[in-house]
Amino acid sequence: MQRISFIHAADLHLGSTINIGGKGPAELEEIFTQAVFKAYENICDYALEYSVDFVLLSGDIYDRENRSVLANHFFNKQCKRLAKKGIPVLLIAGNHDPLNEDNELINSPDNVYIFSSRQVDSREIYNDKDELIAQVSGCSYRGKADSRRLYRDYETIPGIWNIALLHTQLDPDNINYMPCSLEDLLARGDIHYWALGHIHQARIINRSINRAVAYPGIPQGRDAGEAGIKGALLVELIPDCQPVISFLPTSKIIYQKKEISINSIANGNFSDLKRLINNKAKELIKINNNINLNCDQVEPLKELEGIIVDWVLTGRGELSELIKGQRDELGSFLLDSLQKEFLSRKPFIWTRKITDHTGKLLDEGLLGDSPIFKEIEDVIAVLKNKQGLKDELLSEFGFIWTDKSDREDSKAASFQLDDQKLYDLIDYAKGLIIEELLERRERA
Repeated sequence: MQRISFIHAADLHLGSTINIGGKGPAELEEIFTQAVFKAYENICDYALEYSVDFVLLSGDIYDRENRSVLANHFFNKQCKRLAKKGIPVLLIAGNHDPLNEDNELINSPDNVYIFSSRQVDSREIYNDKDELIAQVSGCSYRGKADSRRLYRDYETIPGIWNIALLHTQLDPDNINYMPCSLEDLLARGDIHYWALGHIHQARIINRSINRAVAYPGIPQGRDAGEAGIKGALLVELIPDCQPVISFLPTSKIIYQKKEISINSIANGNFSDLKRLINNKAKELIKINNNINLNCDQVEPLKELEGIIVDWVLTGRGELSELIKGQRDELGSFLLDSLQKEFLSRKPFIWTRKITDHTGKLLDEGLLGDSPIFKEIEDVIAVLKNKQGLKDELLSEFGFIWTDKSDREDSKAASFQLDDQKLYDLIDYAKGLIIEELLERRERA
């Protein structure tokens, strides 16, 4: 085997749009509508820059089974750029764009190979010296759900790199998305790299000598559930070494969710709140390249166009009563002024929505030595220290919680439940309970 390199991307969702919370300004319309397309263009730019041996796309290239002419034309145009440099593009269709004979509106360039949906198919890769360097295998979805356990059917060739494309949730019990477990894939010791798709968060699941299992994530986030820098993976397979995996940022627009505490505003008004948010917005522009991914390198973020942010107002104080008393007018006032304030910045900041989680200032001393208050404190302490609480919440409430990063089939209300978020929710619930108790005492 010899050293090879390739780009692994997935879930392009060409033809989809990004969520900006309503109608955007005319001057940003093209940036918003082109963001998803630009991400794939960036992937092709990287492929040319690094002169990779091939590009892998692990499903959901298009957002819908019925491709649009525009999306199909754009994809082919970018692939033709790679064809000029002899770079093949190998892809499978996923659950969003299952393969049938009438899918392609425009014939694909000669360097594009689409794996069949009938059975696992393989393609041999040769270098410029006509030497066989790798075999890539895959199988496209044949419908919006596919229950086949195809990981067993991949064939390999000894003495070269064997790479498998698979669009899966990596869940053996979910029969909608080519069910399998990590253990199933690792049991296939003859496959050196599992190029997965479907999960929109970049994750290197497993890496060892001559082997890796990875998701590249979505190249361009499209809503607050796909926050942060998105991209693709540059993979180098080196004989008798761990694969070298680098993260390539491709998103022109980044989603952020930021909390703003009103605790620092004493006897303030809406202008003070706006000033506080403005200061936080200025900090947002200082985006860093911190990616929570155990990769070898993260390439610098290139030409970030903008940041779409959801603000969450938290904390307790007198300002909370003003916020709640003028909720609709305040929301309109803040939203309009914040959107205009940072429209011309580079990168721009677009406020998508503002959510109020503030509360009244509490004087817990009013409860004194109340046995109810002591019982609340005891319950809070138990909850914060209870092992397995997250698992119980998952079982009790279902997919409104999720301890897995980014399940594509989860409900829109799902969000990740980490330890800090759990503690914050417990403290917030405690505040609501005490607030209600104090109000009842005042009414008594």
